[in-house]
Amino acid sequence: MPNNLRHIVFLLLLSLTKPYYSKAQAQNCKNCQASCLKAIVLFDDQIPETPIRITIANAGGPITPDKKSGLFFKCLSLYKEGQPMILYPTDRKDLVVFTPWEGKVRTPNKLFEQVDVTTINLVPKGSWKLLSDYAIARNVAEFLRRIKVEKDFNKELQRQARLRNKELDSLKAEIVRDQKNHICKIYSQKFDLQINKVKIAFQGWADRLDGSQDNYEKALKYYYNGKYDLADSLAIDYVNYYEEKTVKTAIELEENTLKVFNGRMLRAELAENEYWSGKNPDGLKQAKMQYQLILGSTFTYGGREIAKFSKTSFKNEWATVQNKLGEVLQSEVIHVNAENGNRLLTEATTAYRMALEVYNKHQTPQYWAMVQNNLGEALQQQGIHASGEEGNKLFKLALSCFQAAQAVYSRDLFPENWIMTQSNLGSVFAKLGSRIEGKVGKDLLSRSISTLTKAVDFCNKDQQPWYWAHIQIDLGNALQEQSMRTEGEEGDRILDKAVLAYRKALDVYTKERYPQGWAMTQSNLGNTFQAKAIRTRENQGYVFLEQAIVAHRSALEVYRRDQLPKDWAITQNNLGTALGELGARTKGKALLRKAVSAFRLALEFYSRDYLPQEWAMTQHNLGNAFQELGMNSNEKARKRLMMSSASAYRAALEIYRKDQQPWDWARTQKSLGLALQRHANRNEREADGQLMEQAVFAYQSALEVYKKDGEPEAWAMIQNNIGRAFYKLSIIAQEKAKVAMFHQAATAFHAALEVYKKDKLPEDWAMTQQNLGLLYIETQQWGLAIKHFRNLLNMYPEYAREKIKEIRSRM
Repeated sequence: MPNNLRHIVFLLLLSLTKPYYSKAQAQNCKNCQASCLKAIVLFDDQIPETPIRITIANAGGPITPDKKSGLFFKCLSLYKEGQPMILYPTDRKDLVVFTPWEGKVRTPNKLFEQVDVTTINLVPKGSWKLLSDYAIARNVAEFLRRIKVEKDFNKELQRQARLRNKELDSLKAEIVRDQKNHICKIYSQKFDLQINKVKIAFQGWADRLDGSQDNYEKALKYYYNGKYDLADSLAIDYVNYYEEKTVKTAIELEENTLKVFNGRMLRAELAENEYWSGKNPDGLKQAKMQYQLILGSTFTYGGREIAKFSKTSFKNEWATVQNKLGEVLQSEVIHVNAENGNRLLTEATTAYRMALEVYNKHQTPQYWAMVQNNLGEALQQQGIHASGEEGNKLFKLALSCFQAAQAVYSRDLFPENWIMTQSNLGSVFAKLGSRIEGKVGKDLLSRSISTLTKAVDFCNKDQQPWYWAHIQIDLGNALQEQSMRTEGEEGDRILDKAVLAYRKALDVYTKERYPQGWAMTQSNLGNTFQAKAIRTRENQGYVFLEQAIVAHRSALEVYRRDQLPKDWAITQNNLGTALGELGARTKGKALLRKAVSAFRLALEFYSRDYLPQEWAMTQHNLGNAFQELGMNSNEKARKRLMMSSASAYRAALEIYRKDQQPWDWARTQKSLGLALQRHANRNEREADGQLMEQAVFAYQSALEVYKKDGEPEAWAMIQNNIGRAFYKLSIIAQEKAKVAMFHQAATAFHAALEVYKKDKLPEDWAMTQQNLGLLYIETQQWGLAIKHFRNLLNMYPEYAREKIKEIRSRM
């Protein structure tokens, strides 16, 4: 019997033996010995002649032929009552699993216990059947629901067109054209179809819908053509029609319920996409309102309420809306309402956790993994804006979410999801590692680099250029952070790899096509050049700093205060840092003044209440610039600038707390001590005792965090500065206090020499030997003074001989 005839006979027998809609009750399957729902498996509308070995994810046992009918069946052994749509990817790269829901099978929920007889079609990629009107409509709807994935593309188009100063109508037309091209490109890549044929098929589908009576599909057509107002109007009509329609059977009731739900979802998704395409700045807020309305709505037919929309009655749909609500809230934080970020992110994480009350790893693994990934992203955002242990805890929770999602998203069956999860894992490893000092932080950064390298190696640059470039940037960031923990030539090599990663990203992120991505990469390149300059003290260091300044100024060509204020402020801060470092090295007052101006500009956006961490960081940097400028100014200006420097550090310490940000707190205390010490010094033998005591207190506070075993060089430098402060205090102290001051100064200098060794840090060793020699001259301990200056004979012979001669003349 021919295969197609056999199929017809089977369906006829099926219709005679039981109704098309059958009760989805638990059955004892002979194949998998579990409750399951059977599905007919067709290969391109044909029953396969011989057994085929195909794995279909989340669908239980093998494809086996029924002995009586010869049909091949698939046991959906994971089926349970209340399970939502299941995605069925296959390990056969040449086949597409094509069901009436384009790879999704709907099973009953608690309100409606009936289900379609399920058919799984295995269609070869490139098949003309994938260009049918039905297939196109389903995929346009799928694209609309992929807004979270595609939003960066749409947002980039919007920004690009604005930067070109396009007229509004021209801007809208350009965005619509590019979005249509993008949809067709994704479709052609997904199903291995020629892009020109896809465009023709899509346009034909849109044209043929002019006479359609189905408002839902007509709404999809208007969405595809960028006519969002008309699409929304049709969605409203669609919902109203099915709410008012009289139904006679449970089957019709289920169909109507799904159509009303889909219509309401369509309205929310249209509002969301209007925002991403640049047509409606309030689109995200409107989408949020629509999702919240769905969660509080009821379903009525003929004016009669039949059910409230709740987790109990609409379990799976309820979870879907909770997830979508979380996505919109999360997007609103990033792009619209950062000032209320903490509240919105808390609401987003709550929505995701509610969705996870329905989805679980065993019954709905893909949906569970999707929400775990979304929850991880929201927790990571919260961690970025939190400090200390609270931030670390949020990063660790995000890490566990991404690892949970990764357990489901295998590289072979879910390549795009695997790349996304790998990228997220790498990102959170880097963020957590950057906050943790010592070996633990360094190990986390190594894991980040390894994870991101695997992701970028697997990601196809030609098919996913934006995402490939984004991973390169994350990899560059992780490498840059790791270089700060690595000394010597190895650290230099890591920085070179970071530069290479950013330059690769610039192959995709051109200023013309992706201006924001280009600007972000330029800014990161600038930071890397600054890091290279810090490791280079010769003339090459000047070159790196000049390159950093050029990169940051390039980024500011795109990061404008009126359009991207946060990015603008971050880049102003980074530019100020590069200018300040170059000014300090060259004693360039003009460069240092420009650095001060850049920091002040950044502080026009940052405030103590809004983005307090960024505000504190910029205050600290401003303090550094004032201090360097003061060191290159006359006496009067120096005092004023040192006071301004100290004020900026104290402002930063209003945010930095020892228990929450110990290293930021300690670094700022160290800088404050240096500013106060420099301000206190009047001349070689005179000082302001009160300011000097404040400097000592700041240094000693810093030593509560800086330890000899953990940060030996910084610890030794602070000890040396404490010694110099006590030395100056001993000179101006009364006789009774002098001895104690001298003793504390000597103790601090000798402590510094425990780290400053002649063979490893010769200049620091020599400086401290000199300080001890001068201290012992002051206390008239001539023998000890000569000893320390003799230690300098090899490095500074003329100076050492002169000081020894001076001492002997005073003996």
